[in-house]
Amino acid sequence: MAKIKYYYDQDSCTYKEISLTKKSLFLKLIKSASFILCLTTIITYARENYFDSKKVVLLKKENNNLKTRYELVMQDMSNIENRLNELQKQDDQVYRVILGSDPIPNQIRTPSIGGIEHYKDLIDKDKNKLILKVSQKADKLRHKLNIQSKSYDKLLTLANKKTNQLACFPSIQPVENKDLRRISSSFGMRPHPTLKILKMHNGQDFAVLSGTPIYATADGIVKKAYYSRTGGNTIEIRHGRFMTRYCHLRSMKVKPGQRVRRGQNIGKSGATGTHCSGPHLHYEILEKKSNGGYKYVNPIHYFLGDLTTAQYAKVKKLVKRNLMSMD
Repeated sequence: MAKIKYYYDQDSCTYKEISLTKKSLFLKLIKSASFILCLTTIITYARENYFDSKKVVLLKKENNNLKTRYELVMQDMSNIENRLNELQKQDDQVYRVILGSDPIPNQIRTPSIGGIEHYKDLIDKDKNKLILKVSQKADKLRHKLNIQSKSYDKLLTLANKKTNQLACFPSIQPVENKDLRRISSSFGMRPHPTLKILKMHNGQDFAVLSGTPIYATADGIVKKAYYSRTGGNTIEIRHGRFMTRYCHLRSMKVKPGQRVRRGQNIGKSGATGTHCSGPHLHYEILEKKSNGGYKYVNPIHYFLGDLTTAQYAKVKKLVKRNLMSMD
């Protein structure tokens, strides 16, 4: 029930009821409506700009989770791409060299990602920028994986055709060395232990105890088994276009003309020879040149047969140490 308002009439000395006119009533309603509208506007503005609704809070949380997942996916894709680049490098510089095949040109390995038409549904839309980046990255990886897969198929075909040739390819270490602790002085200019000068070290030294079994690194025929003043007891094995040499042996188990298999025990390590500073194996690989002679090559590039990719990378780091040669 609405309250009735009165005013005091001094002429009659009585209270009389206040009667509102239509105009005053209308103005009152307008004032009330304006106040309510202003209050509603202020509350709405405050809610939209300073207070998040429950739905908005959930959407923001979901958006942050999606951004985190996006960053993780992009990081994973980058790691995959780096690993793929390593495989491509190993493919071109090792496997194809071994099999006598030309490296794959960069323009073939480099993906040609689709143009504007390929991504027309994602371009110029802010909300799709992240999706566009992921799509382009995925297409790039898909292309490179496809090329690498085809490359491995070709290499497998070549390998099947060259089984006998591969058997004659030096591809393992000449000593048991799974923990890689026996890697010593490597190929290159090294301080000589007895001459005390920088001298070309044409092989790879393995620091092993005297009497350690020595193995042929590929199928072949023993060319020589002899004693030399500097190299001590030495075995030379011919493997087609390669020749391997094993020096400073304590004893030899093969003779010239004998056929050997990869992994066959051919002798035991020692410290024979005038320039030997202690028990070890000096191992050399020589490759035949076009003019008929031989050239020394770095043995670590031929240890892939018994090393994983990670171990091979570790060996490459180990041989960078400028250690004095042991002979």
